[in-house]
Amino acid sequence: MGTATTLPHFDGERDVISCGEGRDRVIGDVHDQIADATPANPNGSCERVTRTQAESPAEEDKTQSPPEDDKENS
Repeated sequence: MGTATTLPHFDGERDVISCGEGRDRVIGDVHDQIADATPANPNGSCERVTRTQAESPAEEDKTQSPPEDDKENS
């Protein structure tokens, strides 16, 4: 039996999200893609998918570590 997981991905960047087993919830933005989604099953293996407004760059920077910012800006 899997575990319930919430996967926040609303950073304004394209993320490919894989849920797998368990009761997974994705909080994504319009740029994100569920890895195993199909036209018939747009949520793929994710039990719940919510799309939200992407964070502004300033908000995103608050949640990233400095090494992540360095990778983006190199």
